[in-house]
Amino acid sequence: MSKKSLTPYSELDATLKGHAETLKEVLRENLIGFYLTGSLAIGDVDLTSDIDFIVVTERQLSDTDVKEVQKAHISTYNQDTRWVKHLEYSFFPKTILLKNSSPYTEKGPNTAEDRDLWYFNNGSKTIEKSGHDNTLVTRWTLREKVW
Repeated sequence: MSKKSLTPYSELDATLKGHAETLKEVLRENLIGFYLTGSLAIGDVDLTSDIDFIVVTERQLSDTDVKEVQKAHISTYNQDTRWVKHLEYSFFPKTILLKNSSPYTEKGPNTAEDRDLWYFNNGSKTIEKSGHDNTLVTRWTLREKVW
């Protein structure tokens, strides 16, 4: 892999870079960064991998942002490449990312509404709310190793 490559697959690199640029256009000043996670982050991606990443934002996505992100995702999803059907990512507002928040309380799972993030499940065309990426490991990795 060259220093400019993100992965061993040039078509995947082009997909990731293109989608990051599209999200940058949509989110403008709300975008902080686009961070690879999962097998992409540890260099173990292969042809069976889902394509995990986190999009960190300054603030929660507005209703307009959600609609624009949905359109951007569909535009990428409709491209003729295998990789677009395996994108899996969440939008993590900085305020939530920096807040200490365990997924569990003394009484059981923490079901507070702010634990759910806007999320595209692996292969999904539709954005939804989910706590999938809102884990202690993801928070720690982004806070302590990326920033």
